[in-house]
Amino acid sequence: MQLYLLLDTSGSMDGAKISALNDSMENIIVDLQEKAFNGNTINLSVLSFAKNVRWMYETPINILDFKWKPLIASGMTSLGKACCELANAISANIDCSEKNVIVLLSDGCPTDDYEEGIYELRKQPGFNKAEKFAIAFGDNADIKSLSKFVDDNNQIFVENHADALLDVLGAIIGTITPNIHHVSNQDDIDDDWA
Repeated sequence: MQLYLLLDTSGSMDGAKISALNDSMENIIVDLQEKAFNGNTINLSVLSFAKNVRWMYETPINILDFKWKPLIASGMTSLGKACCELANAISANIDCSEKNVIVLLSDGCPTDDYEEGIYELRKQPGFNKAEKFAIAFGDNADIKSLSKFVDDNNQIFVENHADALLDVLGAIIGTITPNIHHVSNQDDIDDDWA
């Protein structure tokens, strides 16, 4: 499975939101690594977007080798630029025969031409075949732009509380990996992350 995460790191994400995102992602990666130990291949690509867009790693990384690099929030919300960058990556890397999942998280309104970016994405068969989810994070998230990204508005998760982001990400991961068994026991969860 190839998992793409597009994460809004604009200035409005500063403070509790970016902290919650970094903490949640560290935990989700551990969860995915545990699932990958059961013989499942999961490759992860993370694209952050603010004024500029930036891949956390230049190529998709096997989840067993993935190390989270904390993100910092500042700048504008260049969703269109992120979509164009993702379209380029999909055209170069995506294998339509494997399961591909794309998750977009944003807490505000795009500050560039996101519709052009969505148009570029929609030209990619790999994007159209992928499972797509969006997280509207906070009261000011632009549902209109998120709804153009996903295929069905039921794939948009709305979360207004930073401390519940891990639950939302966990729900999405559970949806996309239903046949992958979790190897850890509920009793083994660190209280700091529960």
